[in-house]
Amino acid sequence: MAELCTSNKQSTIKIGIDPDLVKSGVALVKDGKLMELHALGFPQLLEFAKAFKESAVFIVENVEYDKTTYKRPNTTPAMMRKIAQNVGMVKGTARHLISCLEYMGCKVVKVKPLTGPVKREAKKNADYFNKTFGWKGRTNEDKRDAALLALSAA
Repeated sequence: MAELCTSNKQSTIKIGIDPDLVKSGVALVKDGKLMELHALGFPQLLEFAKAFKESAVFIVENVEYDKTTYKRPNTTPAMMRKIAQNVGMVKGTARHLISCLEYMGCKVVKVKPLTGPVKREAKKNADYFNKTFGWKGRTNEDKRDAALLALSAA
């Protein structure tokens, strides 16, 4: 992983992060090309960031952007409370992550959650994502979302 940042000092490296409590989606984009996708726990994410803190810009989804948890179709009040609780845990994780990255000296850019048809389709559909962005390999929604963040900033 770290060899990417030392091989060419002039290259542009963006690391997209879709924060999550258990494992955050992480994508490394070098010179506009998707190079790596990961699902990393908090300690592993900080170790990953150390390797790139001098050479990368960290694009972090600003989960604080939307303050409300909206009612979803076919959900009970208990389900909505659980969703709200999960959103709160993700927001707390994102706050700590951004604080740690900034403390480490990383350049952090917070961006509002992406919207639009490409984002919706690419996040939900792995085949569409692979075909559109030339990725080969397994992904999940968090990894794809991280990739979209980094690629949109590339």
